[in-house]
Amino acid sequence: GAAWVERIDWSHDGRYLEARAFFAARGFRELGFVENIRAPLDAPLRAIDVTGYELRRVEATDRAPLLDWIARKFAPVWALEVGRAAAGPRRAVHAAWQNGAPVAFAAADGNNQGLGWFGPAGTDSAHRNKRLGEALLVRCLEDVRGLPEAGVIAWIGPKAFYAKTVGAVDARRFVTLERS
Repeated sequence: GAAWVERIDWSHDGRYLEARAFFAARGFRELGFVENIRAPLDAPLRAIDVTGYELRRVEATDRAPLLDWIARKFAPVWALEVGRAAAGPRRAVHAAWQNGAPVAFAAADGNNQGLGWFGPAGTDSAHRNKRLGEALLVRCLEDVRGLPEAGVIAWIGPKAFYAKTVGAVDARRFVTLERS
């Protein structure tokens, strides 16, 4: 299985170098790095307008078709995370629909509930570059404003997108390990 060790800056903090050596001595090899970034939520975020789509908070009647679509289009584990967020106290899941079908989604507070982490999110490739991701991201971040870790965007993909849309900055880096 995989294990994760926090990495902030190996060159300036010796205890992380020691952790890497510790795991290497026990048969783990480094696979790569992932990182979390953070969107500052000290001021309201600018709402993003889109046309040609219905953007809404996911309600109970939306869950089954949305989760099925996410599992098929993206990943079954993402459907689990989104389902957990949709059933959570904040119901911090928003989706874009066109002709009654989901085409984009964003979720927050599904993993580590109560902290306010963002993710996962995805947009069908045929509907990209329509500002759907931006609009859904902003709605989710507003939903978790005020939570202890609000604005953390975990294990990010398009870093430049998050920086441009909500001013996200580097927060934490992790090294992924696998037992050899």
